[in-house]
Amino acid sequence: INVLLAKMTLAEKLGQLQVELSHAQADRIQKEAKYNLTGSSSTESLPEVLDNGPLGQYQVKLADLRRELALLTSSLTPAHPKVIRLQAQITELQSTITSERQNIVKRLRNEYQSAQERERLLSRNYGGQTQIVSEQAEKAIQYNLLKKDVEANRQLYQTALQRGKEASINSALRSSNVRVVDRARPSLFPYKPNILVNLIVGL
Repeated sequence: INVLLAKMTLAEKLGQLQVELSHAQADRIQKEAKYNLTGSSSTESLPEVLDNGPLGQYQVKLADLRRELALLTSSLTPAHPKVIRLQAQITELQSTITSERQNIVKRLRNEYQSAQERERLLSRNYGGQTQIVSEQAEKAIQYNLLKKDVEANRQLYQTALQRGKEASINSALRSSNVRVVDRARPSLFPYKPNILVNLIVGL
């Protein structure tokens, strides 16, 4: 019973590890795809950037500043203080956008590496647990074989013991080849001493 319970517990743990490993693989694939997008397309096209995050807002603000700069340069020289101030704002915003892009790429890379490491650890644990379950199954098979041998030997012992008892009873009940012809009759007088003969001899 203890072997069966241990086998069930190990099998349940193996099933849980398999489910966790499947989830980890799916999570790693998703994060790997997002990280690969950073090298094949612009950062602004990533779902995380479009859905939330300040990079989209920075792009809108940069476009507004560039339009404003285009209007100013049409009537003012590049050395004008307004043009210089606006150009400085554009430069600062471009630097901020670059830094934000780098942060997004770094975060996606860290998430991908973390998911990759988690998948590796779960895969190693799953392999170890699979080996333990396999060894436990082999032990269970060996245990069942030994159990069958014990049961067979026990039955043989019980059979031999029963036959021994039957043989003992039969030998006790076996009939003898001696039979009674005449039953013995007790004498009226004792065989010894013969009082009459003794008296005559004495006289």
